[in-house]
Amino acid sequence: MKKLYFLALSILLSSVVLAQSLIKGTIKSIDTGEAIEGALVTIQDTKISALTDEKGRFKLYKVSNRSVVVIVQAKDYQTFTQAVEVKEKIVNLGELTLAKPDKNTFANSNETIQVISLDNADASEASDDQNVASQVGASRDLFRQITNYSWGAIRYRQRGYLSNYTEQYFNGVPFTELDDDRLAFNSYGGLNDVTRVQQTYVGLESNNFAFGDLSGSINIDTRASLQRKQTRISYMNRNSNYRHRIMGTYSTGLLPNGWAFTASASRRWAQEGFIQGTFMEAAAYFLSIDKKINNKHIINLTAFASPSKQGTAGATVQEMFELSGTTTYSPSWGYQEGKKRNSRVRSNNSPTLILRHDYTPNRATTLTTSASFQIEQSGRSDVDWFNAPDPRPDYYSKLPSSIEDDKQRAELTKFMQENESARQINWTNMYAINSNSLVKMNNVTIDGKTGQSIEGLRSRYVSYARRSDSKEANFYTNIQHQVAENQQFVGGLGLRYSKGQDYKELLDLLGGDFYVDVDQFAERDFPGTDLSQNDLRTPNRILKVGDKYGYNYHTTIRNAFAWGQYNYSTRHFDIFASAKGSYNEFWREGLTQNGRFPENSLGKSDKSKFLNYGTKAGVTYKLNGRNYFHIYGGYMTKAPTAKDAFLSPNTRNSFVPNLTNEKILAIEGGYNYRSPNLTFQATGFLTNFKDKTRYMSFFSDVDRSFIHYVSQGLSYQHAGVELAAEWKPFSSLEVSAAATIGQHIYTSRPTSTATPDNGRASVEFLNGKTIYINGYYLPNTPQMASTLAFRYIGKKFWNLNASVNYFAKRYIDMNFNRRTEFAISNDIYGVDKLETSDARWGKVLDEVQLPDVLTVNVSGNKSFRIRKDYYLNLTVGVDNVLDNRFSISAFEQWRFSWTDKNIDKFPPKYLNAYGRNYFVMLALRF
Repeated sequence: MKKLYFLALSILLSSVVLAQSLIKGTIKSIDTGEAIEGALVTIQDTKISALTDEKGRFKLYKVSNRSVVVIVQAKDYQTFTQAVEVKEKIVNLGELTLAKPDKNTFANSNETIQVISLDNADASEASDDQNVASQVGASRDLFRQITNYSWGAIRYRQRGYLSNYTEQYFNGVPFTELDDDRLAFNSYGGLNDVTRVQQTYVGLESNNFAFGDLSGSINIDTRASLQRKQTRISYMNRNSNYRHRIMGTYSTGLLPNGWAFTASASRRWAQEGFIQGTFMEAAAYFLSIDKKINNKHIINLTAFASPSKQGTAGATVQEMFELSGTTTYSPSWGYQEGKKRNSRVRSNNSPTLILRHDYTPNRATTLTTSASFQIEQSGRSDVDWFNAPDPRPDYYSKLPSSIEDDKQRAELTKFMQENESARQINWTNMYAINSNSLVKMNNVTIDGKTGQSIEGLRSRYVSYARRSDSKEANFYTNIQHQVAENQQFVGGLGLRYSKGQDYKELLDLLGGDFYVDVDQFAERDFPGTDLSQNDLRTPNRILKVGDKYGYNYHTTIRNAFAWGQYNYSTRHFDIFASAKGSYNEFWREGLTQNGRFPENSLGKSDKSKFLNYGTKAGVTYKLNGRNYFHIYGGYMTKAPTAKDAFLSPNTRNSFVPNLTNEKILAIEGGYNYRSPNLTFQATGFLTNFKDKTRYMSFFSDVDRSFIHYVSQGLSYQHAGVELAAEWKPFSSLEVSAAATIGQHIYTSRPTSTATPDNGRASVEFLNGKTIYINGYYLPNTPQMASTLAFRYIGKKFWNLNASVNYFAKRYIDMNFNRRTEFAISNDIYGVDKLETSDARWGKVLDEVQLPDVLTVNVSGNKSFRIRKDYYLNLTVGVDNVLDNRFSISAFEQWRFSWTDKNIDKFPPKYLNAYGRNYFVMLALRF
């Protein structure tokens, strides 16, 4: 397979790219359906224009192959604006409808600039003297169009892929997180008005701004000159993670002097969300400035930030849902002086600055260069404690199920059912314990001075945050060049740099005077020694609010990459081949000298370096303008992320042994049919992952320590089909359906490496074990999903939407240690080996399947003209109309009762979805 890819690539390396193209289409009235004669159609920032004929038809000649904006103007109609990415010789926009000012509709009011990734050819117009246009890009991916919204509640992952297999760009600069390759949604939350213009590519298809990844790629384009000229104010009320949202946006469009400005701001808040004890306080700010210097140079400066603070819900065991009588129970909050206080608060703020330059030296070449700088501040709070009981209300020893005596268990059950405070964090108790913790300590460190003494209230409980801050710089340049009629070259070069800092920050002493920077587990196991010191240079350091403690280290990451792609088109074939090379290096720099690892915690670690490559190729056969067949294939390697590379990043510089690149082999193929009233899409895919590394940490009751657990040699296989169809039986009704059937499974028997924080030797019983998970399903995404949706468009410019969704074959995330020979054989306690006839055998080894889920969603909207050029849009929706309650994620605890193999002692934990929830939005535009 690899040889075929490289052969295809070498054949196409001599090819060079497209020349100028033709854009055509038809302009009609949305009210009458009649053609509009004499409408002016222009390409923004050029002299290219045309008038429509008596049938509403137009043709724009000599359009450069790049992203352009088509503007349609006609007397007595609203101006229509559409962003179009030109990649083919002939780009057919099909029918474009204009609305009259007094008959504006929500669906066609051009609230956003639409994006076409490639062209939209009408099948009936393909003739012998022209190419059959391509049908690729997410705007043409019917499956994603239908499922994107409806399947979000279940946390469906397309083709089972994690988000780190999607490339994300923002104004042309890479925007995925460098330390774990995940999408940076939190960085621009609340900026809906200005992030609507997106280029999205699905799977392995060809791409013009990036090499792409398995799940595709996204480029969000917020340049001011692409934003619609408008002032827009909106308010939303909902009952999910926030209750209220207000948003305002002002955009000038491109002014005659070459300037364009867009500003947007929003606020989202809730004193309490759908789940009791949760809250949100979030804002967002955005400014984009364009300056068109001349026809060759445009400069853009964009700045934005989205600071947020959110009280989150915690996953818990099924027993707590039953005791509380609700599926929305959360163990992360409790009452303090009569008010709810959440212990788990997530905060995020990532102010970002992007500078972009677009250079078009001639009609054949476009060069886009972007640079960005971002400061990320991220924290997650929780409760820390020393020499005191675990404060969590769902801790296993506090539950009725932990009591063997039937009478006592029944009494505790009744008590917890009738007393809400018994099911929540007891803030009052923690304050009381701290207020009675008067101590006198010698040989402590105060303000950097060692050997000091202190007397006061030593907090046994504190509130702290796990901080993960970073500074990141990115540079990226993208070229699109065309020198031949049917050949195209695109490529890019990128440089990325990130320096992060991870540490614990003391937030609240909870009524005490100070806290001490020691490890409670090491202090318990090795009292009176240096092993308990988190930093040997400042032993027994006295902590105040705002101090860093526990661990403190930098992670530095460097990344460089280059890629190129050649496209070759004929009347019936589109062929592409692309290749990418990258270099990754990262290292850790400890800022503290840990007492358990004094020689391997302070200072810089070695550098971990990886070279990676990727290649992909594809062919699309265009039988005619209605029938398309395609097949794509790719092979690529990916470096392990910095998050997965260290044995215990909180305490030492050691890397996971034998780190290696992940290998990925993928193939997909499909068929697309498009006609005026029926669209159908079928896609099959097969992807194999090899040599994946997974890192996680958990508390071990055997060692009474946090264990850092690494699984190596993980392999997966994702296989399945995607089906989608859209039918328009008449002009006012659309019926759509989508379904996927997949088999996403583990295909290897990885091995384990377990490292304790307190250095006890007994953890060796977890090391080097074979994990027998070959053939088990991957967790927390449905292997099967389907939807049936209806959309009715009324004559008075309103519409109604409804969808029915069904999800099946979802599985809980497994405890790998339970799938080892050690879990069922003799262990360190000498327990006899389980026999296959023992009922515990299946309970320990079998995979747990979650119940199937059915949801119904409905929504509708209506648009009003309240005065000249003032429009009011009303949108209403209800999700999960049937109020079905289900888990969106679940995992087995990594604690396990090795002695009696009782899986119910540490049962799975669940995070449940919202029940019935609604939203109402009003938007005023002028």
